[in-house]
Amino acid sequence: MVITNKFKSVNVIILCVALILTIVQVSAEEFNLLTTESITYRGITIKLTSIGNQGSAAIQVGAFKTIISKDQPERVGDLTITLLEILPEVARVKIETNVACLQSEDCNDGNPCTENICTNLKECAFKTIIAGCASNNECKPVGSVTKNAEQEVFCSADYRWLERKQKNSQCKNSYECLSNLCKNNLCANQNFFKFQKRENESMTIILIVIVVGVLALIKGILLITKPREIKKLMRESSYMRDTTLKIIGITIVLIGLALIIFALT
Repeated sequence: MVITNKFKSVNVIILCVALILTIVQVSAEEFNLLTTESITYRGITIKLTSIGNQGSAAIQVGAFKTIISKDQPERVGDLTITLLEILPEVARVKIETNVACLQSEDCNDGNPCTENICTNLKECAFKTIIAGCASNNECKPVGSVTKNAEQEVFCSADYRWLERKQKNSQCKNSYECLSNLCKNNLCANQNFFKFQKRENESMTIILIVIVVGVLALIKGILLITKPREIKKLMRESSYMRDTTLKIIGITIVLIGLALIIFALT
């Protein structure tokens, strides 16, 4: 009687441990199932309906019902289930998939620019949702520039990170060049007197610069050609020599020319 009671106590302890582990994933593909309870595995409901006397168990997978024997894999729909161990009121099973995916969460190409899709054929498909390049779990749009190791790279039109180009290299867009300027399909250096012009640069600014350059050019020419008349019109310059006014005129002419060239190039 003492030995029998000890065995009963051991069984009770095993059952309690099994209850604690019920519906808890033991490993990536192994589960403990308690009779009359169910779990959801990748969107599929799995239920242990009963345990047999000969090392078997009745399992319901979704709408399918089957009896599986210990260590004999049974294919049920898109899953293969193996009965690993039977305990009182508890069965430990291993679950494997027979298809590429059961739900979209099973598909992952590691690219934040794509949407992961599990098709009706249970195959993974990846749809581009953002036109760009993957970088640190983010999707950078085409034309983005970043530093990779010791090199500067850009996101190309075919969604690849490519090294930025040196002067005189073939190009289509300014972001391809280290100088940020693509001119006549070649990477070029920036002009000393101007910032990079963008495609949507306002023509109003260009016209203003041209007008200011023309006015400076006219004033400079007048100072060079008619210094005495200018002294009569401008009291503050009346004390200056004609030579000084001519030098100022030449300087203003050069400034005007520089402004006009700046606007037109």
